[in-house]
Amino acid sequence: MDLAKTIKTRRSIRRWKKKHVPSKLIKKAIELAAHAPSSMNSQPWEFIVVRNKKSLERLIKPRENGSSEEMQPPVIIAVCVDIKRSPKRWIEDGSCATQNLLLALHAMGIGAVWLTAYKHPILIRKSKIERTTIRTLKLPGHVRPVCLIALGYPDEKPKKKAMRSLNRMVHHETFR
Repeated sequence: MDLAKTIKTRRSIRRWKKKHVPSKLIKKAIELAAHAPSSMNSQPWEFIVVRNKKSLERLIKPRENGSSEEMQPPVIIAVCVDIKRSPKRWIEDGSCATQNLLLALHAMGIGAVWLTAYKHPILIRKSKIERTTIRTLKLPGHVRPVCLIALGYPDEKPKKKAMRSLNRMVHHETFR
């Protein structure tokens, strides 16, 4: 699939077939994710591939928007960042790697959805989602979760995305 088509057709997938996703495809997607840009080329990401059913259930259960009830992904990739390597730009760095990961998975025919795994650093207390992710994945204190990518072979076909007009979102020189 060419890049433009990959970008334009990627959608969040929340239902998957009960079909094994080969480790070599996951490894290839992670390799492409690791080529993302990062602040000062720090490459601070850490990827944790989760297939254990109990761990998957623990990671999906604390969704605060109630969307987890039907989600039963065969695999989750936790995108985490070592904040020693990227103390000030860890969210941006992890987000860049995540976008590459989502596009790579889609190009390989694997459907995925981005599930937030942190609360903004300005908040003093970690969210239930972040605490559960840290505990389940046994993350050391200097490794923070950015998101969980639930994935598998799609068992749904989302509608085409409605897009805002470029004329309404592109500005020249100033906002007005």
